Amino acid sequence: MIANVTAIVYVLSVSEENLNNVVLQKGTAISRIDSDDGFQIYKYFNYVPIRDVSHDSDDTSPDADTEIVQPLNEEAVYLISGKFSPNQDSSLNVMVTTSICLPIDKEDIPICQPIVHLLGKTLNNAELSETGYNLNVQVKPYLSKDYFNPFTIALTHPSNGRFHNALTKAKKNSTIHTTGILFSIKNNFYCEIMEFQFIATKQEANTNVVVPWKLEDTEKSTSQPKSTLEKRIALIQQNQSTQ
Repeated sequence: MIANVTAIVYVLSVSEENLNNVVLQKGTAISRIDSDDGFQIYKYFNYVPIRDVSHDSDDTSPDADTEIVQPLNEEAVYLISGKFSPNQDSSLNVMVTTSICLPIDKEDIPICQPIVHLLGKTLNNAELSETGYNLNVQVKPYLSKDYFNPFTIALTHPSNGRFHNALTKAKKNSTIHTTGILFSIKNNFYCEIMEFQFIATKQEANTNVVVPWKLEDTEKSTSQPKSTLEKRIALIQQNQSTQ
């Protein structure tokens, strides 16, 4: 299951630990979520590859630094994205996958709620009330062996919103993907829907595709033999069919 978050954060603390070929950064960051000094706390993990100095000395291209995960620095502002899971204290565990340092002073950090991408299963039918639609979804993200906990998040949408037809069709145990704005209220998480779609579990074979390089039956006997990789995959498929 997918649970990704994107946010503009200010890094409060950083600690580092060397692990084989990477440096593990751990720390705390916050984002500004309203004009009343409200903030969201992030407890992040950032794996930074250890660079080969002898190799990097020959690389003078302007894009050289963008090919690896960038380290995070204290008292700097970043646009980050990564896998996440919520804690009981309303903070977020985030495994950082991308980060871009922004030339912004901490006093000028914009107000920005986290944007999340979720793939999960509905726990019930969508409920409609005077406040709009409400749909509970369970997500099971995997950050690491220590952070592998399912969580429930309530999706919200106006009653006259553009996804009201889809929400009406949402049934229990439907697999859905949604993008939305994340809110935390009294240790509960809510997501205001920006995009919403069902994930189909059935596949339809497309028989109308014309393959220009497809060999005729008379030519198959003279085709090239399968590679070692193709033979290994064919053997795996054969074993799975037998099981």
